[in-house]
Parts: sequence; C-alpha cells; structure tokens
Amino acid sequence: MAEERFDDALRSHVDAWLRERTLSPAVERCVADAVDPDTPTLSLSLALTRLSADVAPGRALSLETLLEVSVSVATLGGYLRLRRDILESGARTSARERDLALLASDHLHASAHSHLATLDLPPERHTDAYRELTAGSAALSRSFFETGDAGDGPETARHPTAILAGTGCALGCLVAGAPRDAVDAMRTYGESLLAALERLEWDEPEPARALERALTDGDASLEGPTPGGYSTTTHLERARHALGVLPDTDAALALERATDALSSASEPHH
Repeated sequence: MAEERFDDALRSHVDAWLRERTLSPAVERCVADAVDPDTPTLSLSLALTRLSADVAPGRALSLETLLEVSVSVATLGGYLRLRRDILESGARTSARERDLALLASDHLHASAHSHLATLDLPPERHTDAYRELTAGSAALSRSFFETGDAGDGPETARHPTAILAGTGCALGCLVAGAPRDAVDAMRTYGESLLAALERLEWDEPEPARALERALTDGDASLEGPTPGGYSTTTHLERARHALGVLPDTDAALALERATDALSSASEPHH
C-alpha cells in the first residue's frame, strides 16, 4: 500500500470519527487539534505502528483494521499531548483552557480503547490488545509525574513519546497476529528509537519528521543534532537488539534503515 494512500485514508478516517462526536464546540476543537495525524511526533508513532503490522511475514492486516488501530494510537497520542500541555508546557494558562483540555483528554483516552472494541479479532488476541493499550496508558500516566533522568538502563526509555511509540509498535504487531517475542521486540524498538531521538538536541525544527522520512521514503539523511552521549548509544543498541528478533521483511529493513540514520546522525563527526 502506498504511504500517501494510507495517509489520506487515515485522515479521512479521523475526520469521519470526529464528525460522529457529540461534544461541545470548544471541546470538539480541542480534540480535533490534539489528534491531527500530521503532528510530527504523532505522525512518526503512526508510521511505526503501520510498519509494525508488517514485520511478520504473511500476517498483513486489512486496511480497515489497520486504520482502527492507528486511530486508537492517534487518540492516545492526543491524550498525551493535552495532558502534557496541562502539566508541563504552560501552553494552557487559564482555568477554562485547562478544563477544556482535561475534558478533551478524558474523551480521547476513552476513545483509544473504544476503537479497539471494533476490531474483528480472535478473543484471546483482542484481550491481549486491550492489555497492551492499558499498559501503555498506565505508563503514560506514571510518566507525567516522573522527573529527571534515571540513568541509562531500560527504564530511561519511559519518556512519554517513547511510551506512545512503543505502544503503537506493540499494538500493530500484536493485532496482525505476530508471535509474542516479536510483539515484545517491537515495543522495545519503538521505545528505544524515540528515547534516542529525545536525547539529541536538533537544529532542525522537526527531527521526528526527518526520522519518519527515513522509515517511509528511504531518505536516510538526518542532519543537525548535537552528538549523542552514552545514553543515546545505549538506546540505539537496545533498538538494534530488538530488531535482531524479527524476520527479514521489508518492514524490518525500513526499521533498520531508520536506526542506522539516527545512529549516524548522533555520531561526533556530525
């Protein structure tokens, strides 16, 4: 499936979902802004979700199922964006703005789960998908109140955007029927890739967009970050190790290409 075709279908799917909402106009605008699939970090997580569904040979999802999973990830990403606005960024300064964002984020959190309810899956796989999403949303909630850098171990990957990417990767892989070791590997990969991205300081305003190009278009040129340190290298090593679990598919090769591009960009000679 062409990337452009899927992106257009996803935007149409999100728009159709928004038209079905019975929200106040103010909350509706807040929800619509938060789930914009073109937002760089959210767009990257959606690209990873889409690729994750193809990592196991012969297990491709139908377009409709992939769209529902992607909208579930998009609404969870919208929840993340609004909660961070409220708690961290200071973007919503008035009590009314914060109340609207809180209501909209609650709606988005519930919607992430309701989209999974529409999937036509075997019961056990459906239950596992809910567990993955619930674990991801719980990890997001905890991350809002954690501060500082805990070091270079696995838990440092639990940055909110890394959690979102890892959850999307695990869901895409799981819903497609991939084995559990591939699902776990894709969660680790998504978290580690985004954790490495977050630990670089970029001159480019949209580094997530550049990394998405490496995933989807084969454009492996990422320029502008301040060289990474030990923490960045550790996360990239974890991402590579996770890829080693996966079979050789076009999707796995695209993930490897993105990892190589980010690794090259983080080296001192850049």
